[in-house]
Amino acid sequence: MGASMLKQYLPLLSQPIALYSFYTFSRMPEVKEIIVVCDPSYRDVFEDARDKIQKEHNLRNNSHLDPEEFYLLIFQGKAFDLTSELVRIHGSARPLVSTGDVEKRGP
Repeated sequence: MGASMLKQYLPLLSQPIALYSFYTFSRMPEVKEIIVVCDPSYRDVFEDARDKIQKEHNLRNNSHLDPEEFYLLIFQGKAFDLTSELVRIHGSARPLVSTGDVEKRGP
């Protein structure tokens, strides 16, 4: 996109793009926890949104992880609680995810 920041943090209708999917997940009763993995320089985006949701969420830094390393942690079960019934991973740069999209069970 040629921007000076990651596209998920660009403003879209007065809020960062990443918050659209964050709020979608936060409104779903079946979602028990949201784990946000982000560069520490963008933590404030999610910390500022904390008051607008009624869902537990954890912020984890990934400044030292490249995407491949992070996905390896996910598949090894080190990025979330192993007792979770279902885990969904969403790239926040895609803001139009709907609850129906999230509820679909993949292969």
